[in-house]
Amino acid sequence: MPDTAPLQLDAIACQYDGHPVVRGVSFALESGQIACLLGPSGCGKTTTLRAIAGLEPLTAGRILIRGAVASRAGFTLPPEKRALGMVFQDHALFPHLSVADNVAFALRRQSREARARRVEECLELVRLEGMGERFPHELSGGQQQRIALARALAPRPTLMLLDEPFASLDLDLRRQLNQELRAILLHEGTTAVIVTHDQEEAFAIASHVGIMRGGELLQWDNPYTIYHAPSTRFVAEFAGAGAFLRGVVQQGNCVHTAVGELRSHQPLARTPGTAVQVLLRPEDVIPASSGAVKTVVEHRVFTGPNILYQLKLPQGERLSCLTGSHVDVAVGEPLTVDIAAKHLVLFNGDA
Repeated sequence: MPDTAPLQLDAIACQYDGHPVVRGVSFALESGQIACLLGPSGCGKTTTLRAIAGLEPLTAGRILIRGAVASRAGFTLPPEKRALGMVFQDHALFPHLSVADNVAFALRRQSREARARRVEECLELVRLEGMGERFPHELSGGQQQRIALARALAPRPTLMLLDEPFASLDLDLRRQLNQELRAILLHEGTTAVIVTHDQEEAFAIASHVGIMRGGELLQWDNPYTIYHAPSTRFVAEFAGAGAFLRGVVQQGNCVHTAVGELRSHQPLARTPGTAVQVLLRPEDVIPASSGAVKTVVEHRVFTGPNILYQLKLPQGERLSCLTGSHVDVAVGEPLTVDIAAKHLVLFNGDA
């Protein structure tokens, strides 16, 4: 990572009233990368974001922005000197200012002509062209969040920080704005860190995802690896649906389980005879009329295009299965499946 990377965290720690809330968190971003900090409430992700913003002091470690130390124990560069753009759940717009004046607020040192050009560019980016003279209260919640985004982008910040910016919006609008946000950040070449507790949102937006728990960063990787090669069982469960089957490692990269012998296409880092738990994602379980595995539908969630089934095996263990909604099986009915896992993700048997 170059010394002038937009953001670098080196083993940072934060405390509240003497209690550690962030412990040893390290990661770095290159220019134009979009990262999401993902985890349950209270895991430390928002505190980490606030520390990057200069709103929380560090008790250990350091934060570098463009190679310069912005925070360390005993020193915190003020937020206004960090060249940051910030967007929060609460839009924090100025109600007495027009949309254009809200966006122009951080451009006070530029000429009137330069301000007007940049405001127009930003309003076009967030699809609010022609609304510059209106006031925030005249617009919808989604439009108000677009204003907040345009205002944060206007001064072309080194780094954008977003704390669950669309959490208060309905699901369809949130998904739409997530895709627009990603496109806008990529168009502007803006490096960004986004906090969310929504795995779907993180995977849709980010080039890098950090899973946090108990103030620690458990895994930092691209979304594909987080989902398909989780480092811990907690990461596996938080990054998506799935089931864990008990198994015993066999020769030849195989694991014996309640659904038969599962073979990995990659070497297994376990010795034969080792007790393990095997992660199977819903897409690894395929309905088949002549399938080798007999199950009973215990629960189902219909989402429109898909149905997520929870299946019970005769031995009592459970599987998850995601199908198109044309595979319509009622609770209590049998469903035969095949297992199509191409590589096996294993955890210790007592995990």
